[in-house]
Amino acid sequence: MAAPLELSYNWRAPLVFATVALVACLGILARGQAAGWVSAGVVLVLGWALYCCVVWLRTRSYLLVEGRVLTTRRWRDFQRVEASQLCAVRELPTPAGPSYRLEVERDGERDRVTVPTALLLRGPSTLFTWILAQAPHATLDKRSRRTLELLQTRGLVE
Repeated sequence: MAAPLELSYNWRAPLVFATVALVACLGILARGQAAGWVSAGVVLVLGWALYCCVVWLRTRSYLLVEGRVLTTRRWRDFQRVEASQLCAVRELPTPAGPSYRLEVERDGERDRVTVPTALLLRGPSTLFTWILAQAPHATLDKRSRRTLELLQTRGLVE
């Protein structure tokens, strides 16, 4: 049975550091009790909560390849893509690396599915290996072709 790919980064350490920094800042504010310290504390807690939410959303990245079916999740819902449904692949540059938007055709309608490969270990190589093996008919944009050539040069995709 296939297993989903692991995350490519350690999400625990940034949350620990952010929480320690929040507690330290709140302690300094409470001890000093300068004018408006409660409002400043609320702003700090809201900023920390927003940061935690962003980290949590990134940990929701998921990619599983089982034969002709690719299952992915960016944030909320799982989406399954069968190789026969895949029409095109477009690379999306992100600060963490390339992710991909798959254009699929289901029941005569075109849909887009985002695969967050930048956040997963071996994400791009797994995706391109699946595309080459199961959906060679899919068209790749210029950036995707360049990434595929680079992965093939490095021996990560055959």
